[in-house]
Amino acid sequence: MSKMHRKRISIIWKVTLWYTAFLCIMALIIVSVTYLVSERILSNSSKEMLINKVQEVSQEIEYEEGQLEIDEDVDFVEKGIYISIFNSNEKLIHGFLPREVGSTLSFVNQKLRKISLSEDWYVYDMIQEVPGYGIVTIRGMMPTSTNVGRTHVNVLVLLILAPIIIIIAIVGGYILTKRAFNPVKQMSKTVEQITSGNDLSKRVNLGEGEDELYRLGRLFDQMFERLEDSFEREKQFTADVSHELRTPVSVILSQCEYAMEFDNRKETKEALESIHLQTVRMSNLIGQLLLLARSDMDSNKIQLEWVNLSDLLEVIVEDARERAQKKNINVHAMIEEGIAIKGEETLLMRFFMNLIMNAINYGKESGNIEIALYRENRGTDNESLVGYVSDDGIGIAEENKEKIWRRFYQVDPSRTAKEEGSLGLGLAMVRWIANVHHAEVWGESELGVGSTFFFRFPAK
Repeated sequence: MSKMHRKRISIIWKVTLWYTAFLCIMALIIVSVTYLVSERILSNSSKEMLINKVQEVSQEIEYEEGQLEIDEDVDFVEKGIYISIFNSNEKLIHGFLPREVGSTLSFVNQKLRKISLSEDWYVYDMIQEVPGYGIVTIRGMMPTSTNVGRTHVNVLVLLILAPIIIIIAIVGGYILTKRAFNPVKQMSKTVEQITSGNDLSKRVNLGEGEDELYRLGRLFDQMFERLEDSFEREKQFTADVSHELRTPVSVILSQCEYAMEFDNRKETKEALESIHLQTVRMSNLIGQLLLLARSDMDSNKIQLEWVNLSDLLEVIVEDARERAQKKNINVHAMIEEGIAIKGEETLLMRFFMNLIMNAINYGKESGNIEIALYRENRGTDNESLVGYVSDDGIGIAEENKEKIWRRFYQVDPSRTAKEEGSLGLGLAMVRWIANVHHAEVWGESELGVGSTFFFRFPAK
């Protein structure tokens, strides 16, 4: 069995297969031992029965009124045993011999022998003196195969019953194992839901029980409860700090602008410009941190409404052209009119701004950026709203293509515009906003050639 195949087998089937193999081995051992023991017991029983029969006949022989008499109840052929009586001249006077056995077979007193003719026979002779008559020999013969048939029948019965018992054990064992592992299945399902939906409020809730699995389930619930509490406190802290910082930063920003307007001294103006620049950066950082805190909240709390994507993107493109002029980057837009979607306007604006600013930040001097938005599969059930943002900048190395979606990851921090306050949150936010709107976003890039980020929103 290959390693990959073993990984695909569930633990229920693994347990079932293990004890099925164990049952098969045990059945084989039982059948073998039964056969050997039965054969030995029946063989000893046959030998004992032959000797007892000969001794019994010897007690029924008498000599009366000049004749050798044998009790009428004596059966000379019974249960495969042939009884024959010989006189002192080794002449058969009573009983029967098997056809293949001649009268020339020598006598050995009271010794069980095994002889081979066309088949194997047990032979037992008993020589005794009958008062008034003389020496007689009672011979008993029995084929060794007399009880083999019974052994074979017993083994055959076991061979028939064993598979039936094994099948019943497999079916019953699978049902019982599956039922026993239901708590594990429930735990796996809960953990999967938490992992896929980032919802730490879910619990395993196995109910009452005192075995190991139920205790493990309760430990999982306690762990999730602590994790949820920790994450909630962290999110609340981020949101509270961001809110608290906005007011003093806004005051500093406004006072800098006021001072710069009325103070004409060069040194003062340069200092205020530096403070102003850093305050703008801090303000942008706080805005991103607030959005980061919001992205950790339940997406079901987001209010959706109809948004005209075409008009929204047109406004963002115009603003992007002004920013791109600083690097002599040309922005080309192909936006189909009248495209609308049900979403949150602020988040959708951030979605497109992040993609376009990413293209500007990592685009090359005097380069080009292409932006597109259009309908695909128009008028069909598969209709969707698709587009892309493409640049001819530095591109992304193959090993970094998955990392760009992580929070705080930057391909080349030195190329990022410091005044924008980039924290490496742009693409992480893009993916989160796409998930909130049940959309897809993915990127294609080649190092030194450029990057293209595609997106697809559902039309309905």
